[in-house]
Amino acid sequence: MKQSKIDFLLTWAVVLVVLPMPLIYTFNQGLVDSAANIRTYDFGILAYVWWLVIVYLSTRPKWIERFIPLPKMYMMHGLLAIIALLFATLHEQMSFTYHAPIRLTGDFAWYLSIFGIVYAVLFMSNWLIDRIPLVMTTKNKLKFLLKHQVSIWVHRLHFVMIGLIWFHVHLIPRVTQLSNFLIIFDLYTLAALASYVYVKLIRDTRKNSGILVENRALDVKTQMITVRLGKFAPEYQAGDIYFIKIEGFSNEAHPFSVASAPKKDNRLVSFVIQNVGDYTQNINRIPLRSKVKLEGPFGQFDKLIRGLPDDQPIILYGLGSGAAPMLSLAQQFHEKAIHVIWSARRDSRLYLDNEFKPIDVQYTSKNGRFSPEELSQVLTASEIKNGIFIIVGGSATVLRVRKMLKKIGVNNARLIDERLIM
Repeated sequence: MKQSKIDFLLTWAVVLVVLPMPLIYTFNQGLVDSAANIRTYDFGILAYVWWLVIVYLSTRPKWIERFIPLPKMYMMHGLLAIIALLFATLHEQMSFTYHAPIRLTGDFAWYLSIFGIVYAVLFMSNWLIDRIPLVMTTKNKLKFLLKHQVSIWVHRLHFVMIGLIWFHVHLIPRVTQLSNFLIIFDLYTLAALASYVYVKLIRDTRKNSGILVENRALDVKTQMITVRLGKFAPEYQAGDIYFIKIEGFSNEAHPFSVASAPKKDNRLVSFVIQNVGDYTQNINRIPLRSKVKLEGPFGQFDKLIRGLPDDQPIILYGLGSGAAPMLSLAQQFHEKAIHVIWSARRDSRLYLDNEFKPIDVQYTSKNGRFSPEELSQVLTASEIKNGIFIIVGGSATVLRVRKMLKKIGVNNARLIDERLIM
């Protein structure tokens, strides 16, 4: 866990400092101007590089997961957008030009970045929604407008913004004379956009695909679907996440946690999906033999648990639909000292009870949330003192559970979570 923190910090250092350096260096060496003006231009360069990194991160590059897990990659994506906007604002407020095309392309790009951040923070990021009731109320009232497809198109405005900035830079006469800078600038832009086009439009997804072989109801609102992976699809690990797209059902891939164990059959992968929302409300109607395109798998829970001693207490704490990856991990590692805790919604049936009970692990479930007093009774003294807690669920609930566990004596360093915010 300590190494993962180091990798995360090193990744931030590369993104914030190393990647912009070639552009900053060639620009500062080539342009003759006051130190104050050059610093203002550097702010804009930094923001642009970070916006390109955001484009690249949106392709969910698999190799980066060796350094940071997917949820932290999403967190970096969001934080980087905010940092880039701050530096772009400094650039916009401190720079000046009489040339209308230069001014307008820069201003419109800035306005688009502000709109994108405001929309994402208010309606796509659970961090703010979980903490400010007014924001949650506003989102709920506008839910009829905030369909997934709307968010997709808002995301695509990011490319309009990048195009405006590219023209903005190429319209500045003094900058067009900096050939070394422009070559690197254009190569960075091309690399980011090409990676996105390749992943979204060109990459052969047939190699990572499968066929739907099961679609059964767990209760009136919940389905378990099982996909038989194709010949060339990579093997998955317990607790992983896939982005799946079912032919004839959706044009966009959506993330779901694995609910099966590869030790049973590594070519069959199951997902627990609730038929609510604009994407999953008709999941129960998908016919068998439908083609499924997969992106992934992503995940590090398997690697984490595999590296722990067999007698190490491991508490898998699932919140609502966060129980799905816990089912996968419990099936895969039942020989370890596993204790599964599942807290379902009060109005929900414990639809995974029949899946958990045959597994040779300690299992505790409840409709509604556990109180600190109940957790103190459910958990042993050894689990509270030495246990590794893996918590999966909605962001707001995960935060509450972390707070409760710390209240009863669990060390924060032993709390690992995956928040269902993607």
